[in-house]
Amino acid sequence: MLKSRIVDFPSLPARIEKLRAAREVPCFDIDLPAISNRSAHRDCFVCGLPLLDGDGPSADAAAICFGCSATYVTVGDYRRPLAQFRLRVEASNRHAALLAAEIGARRAVDGAMLAGLVKALPLSEVEFYLGRPARLGGFDHGLESGRWRLGAAEFELWFEHRVCIGVDPI
Repeated sequence: MLKSRIVDFPSLPARIEKLRAAREVPCFDIDLPAISNRSAHRDCFVCGLPLLDGDGPSADAAAICFGCSATYVTVGDYRRPLAQFRLRVEASNRHAALLAAEIGARRAVDGAMLAGLVKALPLSEVEFYLGRPARLGGFDHGLESGRWRLGAAEFELWFEHRVCIGVDPI
């Protein structure tokens, strides 16, 4: 289940400025299960990923995730991180399309191909592109691993502080 991410990049600077001008913007964690099972959750006003909000949807459409708040709203200059976000999404979409073509043609997917998509992505974006893992385990010192199946292959992805740092075939 490889997907492409759609982000309205031309509107993001205006959206970020709206958030910066607001006195208070509600911030939430990203709801990882809702990335694969879209429900009535509201999405982050900037990155578009679903938010973990115990109250459900609300009229306040300008809620954001903690990551976007720290990266774009509470910093002095958000232009460089925003440009990096755009490059990351565009590169990830290209890699996801290549992987989908390989899987569709029933060709083997190797760890290097998958690493091109997921390495340095946060867990939330990995789950967006690949879906939920078959297993996600926690370890000490901020390390986690998860198992994903792509085509006929299975991989273990390693995360440090919820950012992918490695891919191992199983």
